[in-house]
Amino acid sequence: MLVNVSFAYPDSSNSCLECHCRNNQYIEFEDGTKLSVKIKKEDFATSVHARLSCSDCHREFTDKSHPKRRFRTKEQYRIRLAFICRDCHGEEEIRNRKIHSQLFKQEQHGKVVVCTDCHGYHSVQPVRGGRIYESERRYCMSCHKYDIYKSFNHKET
Repeated sequence: MLVNVSFAYPDSSNSCLECHCRNNQYIEFEDGTKLSVKIKKEDFATSVHARLSCSDCHREFTDKSHPKRRFRTKEQYRIRLAFICRDCHGEEEIRNRKIHSQLFKQEQHGKVVVCTDCHGYHSVQPVRGGRIYESERRYCMSCHKYDIYKSFNHKET
């Protein structure tokens, strides 16, 4: 039995998704590097933010206005975009999660960790009570060495 599941995006998001679901959409940085701005509808539909309109987070963009923004590098872009998350998720809320406070300590050593490094941009999944699932373990291990991974208290993350 096949079940057809459809998802209704907020009306204001449909015009954004008309372009941002295409493969050839990207932002080009002043240093010449590019980053895809494609959004997979199916990923966004299962995101914790799926009921929000695009402009709830990207406030400077509307159906009638799509300002050009210039960034020197991808690094500058990802740091700037992390501030979007903090519009709703306050500093105290973020720091109350032990894993986040451990990551913030890395900033003292010059490594900038932003929300999207772990949570992604448009496919943010709900927190699962601090339990680590195999897919999350593989994701973390794609960057982190096993000895670093073992140092985290995963029951408190």
